[in-house]
Amino acid sequence: MAAGIADGQRPARRVVVKVRYAPFITQTHGHPLPAATSDAAAIEQAALAALGQFRQGRPVRLLGVRAEFTR
Repeated sequence: MAAGIADGQRPARRVVVKVRYAPFITQTHGHPLPAATSDAAAIEQAALAALGQFRQGRPVRLLGVRAEFTR
């Protein structure tokens, strides 16, 4: 997936972050990109914006990031 984004072949439209906390509670938050893009900096900023929507201070078991693509 990352190679496809970096090559510009599959521009991302939205970035979603998943956090699974220690007692196996899972939450997700997404952040849309202004336009479909393969720019790593824009995708990183969207991931950080989505991550900022979570409450802090809880033990984390899993952290995941996914890009959603246009069709």
